Amino acid sequence: MAAAATLKYPRYFTSTLLQDPILDLPAYLFENYTRENIELFGDVKDKDLYELLKTYSPYHMDVPKTTQNIFVTTTIGDSDATHRRKFVAKLRNQFKNKPNNELIFYREFHPDTEEIVRFAIEFSFLLKE
Repeated sequence: MAAAATLKYPRYFTSTLLQDPILDLPAYLFENYTRENIELFGDVKDKDLYELLKTYSPYHMDVPKTTQNIFVTTTIGDSDATHRRKFVAKLRNQFKNKPNNELIFYREFHPDTEEIVRFAIEFSFLLKE
């Protein structure tokens, strides 16, 4: 998870591109409570597992003061877009006094957007740094 790594070890990242990430893992697992997810992650309804999942869920992590540029993308109609908005709102509070840092939330990608367009937008963000 790039978001968790960025928040846990910000000194290693100058810019992070998060493409349609899962940022609130416990909420995602509650909303997608399926046998496959239970086999992969465990039963999120187990209180101990829930608390463990929160320790590496980016939304639940503290945002270090040294976190730098972040670009979060989402696709229109994606059910996880709400969690991405919550995460970006949390980051905005951290970034508001840092004029040299960029926080971009790009929510305009349609599911049928050509990959080259998406690549160009994301790559241009990374090249600026």
